[in-house]
Amino acid sequence: LRLNTFLLYRETCIPYFREMREKIESVTKERYSNRLARTPFILGVSFLYINLVAPIWMTAQSSIMTTTPMWSTSGGVLANVFRFGILSTWIGFGVAALGDLTKSWMKARKGAETLVTG
Repeated sequence: LRLNTFLLYRETCIPYFREMREKIESVTKERYSNRLARTPFILGVSFLYINLVAPIWMTAQSSIMTTTPMWSTSGGVLANVFRFGILSTWIGFGVAALGDLTKSWMKARKGAETLVTG
């Protein structure tokens, strides 16, 4: 949801990215005329989406594997490993959202073509 919201904002509000997307699409059509040539890219994107779904899958598996609620401290080692993984994922989401916000703020201040690395 965070990624989709950011991409929607970028596509609708920043003309530079629309122009860049159109340029990339035209180069891609020239370079990769058939679908088989695009296979490595398609596999890479599918791997990205698998990893985006992983936290939800881990949450569902944790709920199925244990009879105790997620917020409980009991349930054994495996349940605690899943809880740690889920907590780490949500912390990572928060840090990534803060990074996106900071990057957007810096680009708004210094221009869309500014490289923001830290």
